[in-house]
Amino acid sequence: MEVNKLIEFFRDSKNARPSTIKQLKMENYETGLYAWYSDLSLVQKAGIEIPQGPWLINDSILLYVGMISERKSCMTSRLRFHACRGRADQSAVCMRLGCLLAGTLEISLHQVPGRAKQFFWHQRNTLPNWALGHLYFKACQCYRAKEFEPEIVWTLIPLLNRDYKPLNDFDKVLDRLEDFHTDLARRNPRPPEKLKWKLGHLGDAH
Repeated sequence: MEVNKLIEFFRDSKNARPSTIKQLKMENYETGLYAWYSDLSLVQKAGIEIPQGPWLINDSILLYVGMISERKSCMTSRLRFHACRGRADQSAVCMRLGCLLAGTLEISLHQVPGRAKQFFWHQRNTLPNWALGHLYFKACQCYRAKEFEPEIVWTLIPLLNRDYKPLNDFDKVLDRLEDFHTDLARRNPRPPEKLKWKLGHLGDAH
């Protein structure tokens, strides 16, 4: 698929799927591109104002576009992290979405003791459960993902991407919010709740 067709594919949130175990497991190839969307409830629930911008697509918000090209890590694992099913530091979506929703969901960021770069959201199930009801994804196999990702992000300007796009005022505010939560987390390290890494053990009923 050429880059222009990929841009149109991700610009349209039609046929995006919820982040259930069944849907995540369907994406089992090892190289490609993916995008995450949120419904508009994020606008009402976010702790800071989400402005109008190209990330607003019909009744959805384009949150993130990413790629996977390393054969050692399959698409299912990458999507799992972005569905907030892992540590917060493993996913820009998990970290930045948690920062936006921390007040509404009453969750707090914590650092793993002795691991300066490892963070998780507590209560652990709250953010993944929210994601199940409000986040959707699209993915496709693409053997030129690394080459195409910058142009796709620059064109679509997803809300939570950092790289390959012009910095805007919302990015600056969100960066400060992330710094705030990260600073609090470092003051309050605690062991993470028991992690259940296997998709089949997550137990959502969707």
